[in-house]
Amino acid sequence: MWSDRGHPRTRARQDILSNAAPLDSAFVGCNTLSMEVQFTPEQEVRLSQIASVEGVAPARLVRDAALLLIEDDLRFREGVRKGIEQADQGMFIDEAEMDARVSRMLSN
Repeated sequence: MWSDRGHPRTRARQDILSNAAPLDSAFVGCNTLSMEVQFTPEQEVRLSQIASVEGVAPARLVRDAALLLIEDDLRFREGVRKGIEQADQGMFIDEAEMDARVSRMLSN
């Protein structure tokens, strides 16, 4: 089976992943108590509408949404890291299996 283990791009990818701090550690020591996010007046109206329907304060809605986005991003990055590791080990699936998996994902 073909492997690109010695390929310069593979080594560069490994260097980037091994030297990059995880997203969650980037926030250590960060003073988020004074963080502000700027919205247009239209965006503020929309956020207020959504918050009203959900029964929460707009600031809480934004905070919860941001935290969910960060958690989702962390899961995505971990999946990418895992996929790169598997590819570097020569663990691939054939095109037919990939098509079947995508079809199952899209049908759910």
